[in-house]
Amino acid sequence: MSASPCLKWNRMGTWGPGTFDDDIACDWIEDLYDSDPIAFFIACLNLDGIEIPEQLACVGVACTAETLHALVCGPRDGLPEALHQWREDHRELDVRFMLPSACDGLRRVLDPRSAMHVMWADNQPMYGEWLEKTEDLLSRLDAAVAAMR
Repeated sequence: MSASPCLKWNRMGTWGPGTFDDDIACDWIEDLYDSDPIAFFIACLNLDGIEIPEQLACVGVACTAETLHALVCGPRDGLPEALHQWREDHRELDVRFMLPSACDGLRRVLDPRSAMHVMWADNQPMYGEWLEKTEDLLSRLDAAVAAMR
C-alpha cells in the first residue's frame, strides 16, 4: 500500500469515535496489508499477560474485531475504502474461529480501566458515541458467535 489509507483526512491523533478515526488505526491498516492476515489478527487479539490494555493494544483489538466483522458479517458504516478493498481481496479467508477472541478483546477494551476507555471517558462530547459503536460491534460479534453454535 503506497499511501496512507487515511491520508484524505490529513489529521493526526483521534478525530472521531469510529474504529478507524485514529492515526494508529490507519497505521494498523497499512500493517495488515504488509502481513499474513491470520497471524496478524491472532497477534492483535493476544492480550495474554496484559492486565490493563494500553492504547496500542486496544486499537489493535478494535481494528481486528471490526475487520473480522466485515469479513464474516459484512462491513459496518465507517469502514475505510482500503479495508473494503482488502475485504474484497480476502473474502475467502475463514476467520470465524477468531470471533470469540475478538469478543473477549472488545470486553477488555470496554473495561473502564483500559487506556482507550479512559481516553474516551475523558472526552465527554464523543464518549457516548464511541461507547455505543463499540458495544454495537461487540453485540454483533457475540451474535455471530452464537449463530456458529
